[in-house]
Amino acid sequence: VRSAGEVCIRGTVRTKAPELAEEDAGRFCLISGPGRRAACGACNADGTDLFWWVKEKGQKSEAGSGKELKRRLLAEYDGWPLGLARCIALTPASRIRVDALEDLVPWEGRWGRGRVTLLGD
Repeated sequence: VRSAGEVCIRGTVRTKAPELAEEDAGRFCLISGPGRRAACGACNADGTDLFWWVKEKGQKSEAGSGKELKRRLLAEYDGWPLGLARCIALTPASRIRVDALEDLVPWEGRWGRGRVTLLGD
């Protein structure tokens, strides 16, 4: 296991999901931008438990925390679709967490033999 050089910043809030149609409750939408990815959506059928996350390059120690982190996120994700900035704004700073992402060293072994190949994500 090694550092991926990225962090996942995420939050949850109990509220009606903004910009999310009633028929989309319980679904997530993935949004990509220059060097970043984000997702937001409602966790349950009535759309009242909102979950969002953003993935950024960097280390956990560089991401910031609390109200400072929330202000930065609001500025950086303003104008992103599906009300991502509004979801962030609705989330109390105490409910925003940052986690370092890790991955595995690439496998140097053989991926296939004959007509069988190992695939996965």
